[in-house]
Order: sequence, then structure tokens, then C-alpha cells
Amino acid sequence: MSATRIREHRAVWPWVVLGVFLVNAALGMVLVAANRGSLAEQWLFAATFFLFGLVGALIVSRVPGNRIGALLLYVSGVTSVSFVAGEFVTSFVHRGDTGALVQWLSISADAGWVFGLIPGLLLLPQLFPDGRPASRRWRWLLWATFTSLGVFLLGIAGSRYMDESSSVPNPIYVPALEPFGTVIDDIFLVFLFLVGASIVSLVMRFRRARGLERQQIRWMAFAAALMLSGLVFSEVVVSLGVSDTVSPVFAAAGMAALPARSGSRSSVTGCGISTSSFARRCSRGWSS
Repeated sequence: MSATRIREHRAVWPWVVLGVFLVNAALGMVLVAANRGSLAEQWLFAATFFLFGLVGALIVSRVPGNRIGALLLYVSGVTSVSFVAGEFVTSFVHRGDTGALVQWLSISADAGWVFGLIPGLLLLPQLFPDGRPASRRWRWLLWATFTSLGVFLLGIAGSRYMDESSSVPNPIYVPALEPFGTVIDDIFLVFLFLVGASIVSLVMRFRRARGLERQQIRWMAFAAALMLSGLVFSEVVVSLGVSDTVSPVFAAAGMAALPARSGSRSSVTGCGISTSSFARRCSRGWSS
């Protein structure tokens, strides 16, 4: 597939999604200021998820159907909606409103972060660079990822309130599922295990790779390890009570590494922007 032909078929909708992200991010920042929240802390995450969306738009606009690019765009779009919904909830709760609208906004905020952010952080190292698991032996990790998300959904449905400190009732609360409500407290440990397993699968893929693909995976493995280190260090800082401001810096920096390396020059070149044979092969592999 030639570079000229790719330019002729660039999609517009990825940039629309990125535009929606920017609108949501701007609105969310206005609400953060109105709610007297920390703008500096939120800017870190806004910049991180803008990077997700920007890299995703660059890739998908050139190679429509690209799974990695679509995943980056998905993370950016869903988290931006969650951000705005969460700030609206904070604003309403400050005014003493916990009605039906606030309850559903709260569900959108909490569930959106879980089902928007976690799939991106886990599936990127699992599927990079060809949009498929490293091998059939690693399909269990995909199932484990989606199963953990399903269990988390049951945990949300089993919680009377959205969180322990919240006065907002859960609109989808099911008393029979209340035992699952306690798993939310331990989900971070499961998440760390899945991230670690995802990095291991990437390393195993690296051992079999050759040429440009090997270079791509080397950078992604480094980014995934940086992400894991950032999240772990962030959790340690919080547990030690050092600072509530320092923790988001490490968390955001770790997460930003993934899209940064997904959109590196070697990665983009290998996905159909160059005329190399690997580009044609990668383009086919990343398409649905």
C-alpha cells in the first residue's frame, strides 16, 4: 500500500472524536475550577489522555480499522466523558442534590473510568503491534482481562453507594450482589497482576520478533514497564501519606508512556505510512 494511496483515504471521524475530547476536557476544567478542585492535578491527566487521543487519531486517520489506534481513541473519548460526569456530580452534591440525574452521572463517571481506562492500559501491551495476542497460549490473558471487568461491574451493582464516602445512592444497586461490592477494594491488586502478565506477554512476543517489529516491541515493553513502575510508586506514595499531589504525577507519567511509544516514529512507520513490506503486513494485521 503506497503512502500516496493512504493519504487519499485518510478518515475524518478520528479527529471528530479528538475534538469531542477537547470540548469535554475544557468543560471539565471549568467545572474543576468551579468546584475548587486541583487544576494542576487534573491538567496532568488531561494532557495524558489527550496524548492517547492524538496518537489514536493520527494512526486511525491513516489506517482505518487499526485496532491499536482505535483503542487509544476509545480510552481518550470514554475517560473524557467520565471526567465531565464526575465533575458535574461533585457540583450537584455540593448543592445537596443526589437525585436520579446525579446518580446516573455518578455511574457514568465511575464505570467510565473503569471500562475506559483499564482496557486501554491492559490491552495495549497485550495486542501491540499487530492487534492480536502474542500467541494462542496468551488468549487466557484476554479472557482474564474481560472477566475482571465483568466482576468489577458486579461489584458496582453490589454497592449501595457509589463509594464509602459518597452520599449518592447507586441507581443499579442489587442487594443479591452485595458480596461482590467488597471486591472493588481489592481490584487494584488484580489490576497490577494483569499489567505484569501483559508485560510478560509482550516480552515473549519480543523474543520471537525480528527487524522493525522487534524495535517497536522493545519501545512498548519499556513504556509498559514504566507505566507499571509509575502506578506502583504512586500507590506507595499514597500509602505512606507523603503527598496527595505527588502521586498523580507518577501515575500520569506512567500512563502517558504507552501512547507515546505506540505513536513513536518506528511504530507509525510500521503501520502503513511507509511503503515497506512490513507496513503492508502490519496494516493487514491491525485491521478488523
